[in-house]
Amino acid sequence: MTLEEDMLSYEKCIKGISIIIPNHNGEKVLKISLNSLANQTFPKDMYEIIIVDNASIDESLRVIEQVAQRYPKLSIKVIRLNKNLGYGRAINIGALKARFELILASNNDIIFHPKYLENLYRTYCYSKRIDKKIVAAQGLHMHYPEVNCIYNAGGLISLLNGHYRFYGICLTWKEFSKIMRWAQRGETKFSYIAFPNGAGALIEKEFFLKVGGYYRLYFSGIEEVDLGLLIHLLGHHIIFIPSAVLYHIQGHTLGGRSLLIPHKLFLILNGFYIYSLSLYDALYFIQHSLVYMLTLITIMTLSVFREEKNLVWVIIKTLMTNIKVGRIVKIRRRRIQTLQKVSLKGVFSYLRKVQKYVRSVKVASVFLAGILNKNL
Repeated sequence: MTLEEDMLSYEKCIKGISIIIPNHNGEKVLKISLNSLANQTFPKDMYEIIIVDNASIDESLRVIEQVAQRYPKLSIKVIRLNKNLGYGRAINIGALKARFELILASNNDIIFHPKYLENLYRTYCYSKRIDKKIVAAQGLHMHYPEVNCIYNAGGLISLLNGHYRFYGICLTWKEFSKIMRWAQRGETKFSYIAFPNGAGALIEKEFFLKVGGYYRLYFSGIEEVDLGLLIHLLGHHIIFIPSAVLYHIQGHTLGGRSLLIPHKLFLILNGFYIYSLSLYDALYFIQHSLVYMLTLITIMTLSVFREEKNLVWVIIKTLMTNIKVGRIVKIRRRRIQTLQKVSLKGVFSYLRKVQKYVRSVKVASVFLAGILNKNL
């Protein structure tokens, strides 16, 4: 079946995709990302790009203008903000301006495979025919420039936090070539995951806006785990589409890959407190809090041995912020409980069935053999 025939076949499923890209001083990576979107095999009239600029002071806007002039058929909207509101709130603002039924929450440091949108669209529509409860998806995210290494193949959620499936696993070039053949053929296989990674999270706009989008108290990070668990609590599903491939220049947004970067560490720690207080019942919250406190103590100990005073300040700032936002988060928690259709215990039971956390270092063959298995 040709792509044009697919468009007619799936017309009742989805009209198109609105790609939302938050940007803050991203001139060094934004051009290559937009160029990759301009060269998609997907019809230009079925997608738009919405760039929400978080008060950039570099040449980002000039880069956007250059790309728009080079590709006049490419629909690019720019929303300029007076201050940096972070990733989640920028996505929410973009979603309000989106004209298509699906939104793709992404980053400014993403390089999209030429068939990324086509494969994402085809498989999502195909999956909706099989499972009406699906409301979100993500593709296969690879590292860049280590293009044969997996950034993640969907999210996993445990009691303690979220994990990236197959994170950091590097394939042989022969195995990587097989992945590329899947992408070129446009495989419509999919499997179930716990949450969609924010580098390329496909979400139905109506559902996204109904739940309030990404929770506003997250600045950058953890909002994707929060949304994933919320989707399951409300009785819906999320899928992984291996034929939709993108490459993530990971670390550009928050300054590096290390978790011990002070600003990044604060966002993660504070985010997990908000996440557990919002979505966990009393028993799960107590268990999570014990581990959370042990984590803070471990970081404090590490900071003493490494003589890093910045990490001590991160812990103090985290605890102060936890106290400050606690009352607001509890209000959200009560609202979610009125909408909840599946118990937290039921969600974790479901996730244990559909996700396998692979620990083997020889995971490449496991990945290739099992990634198309719906029970993975």
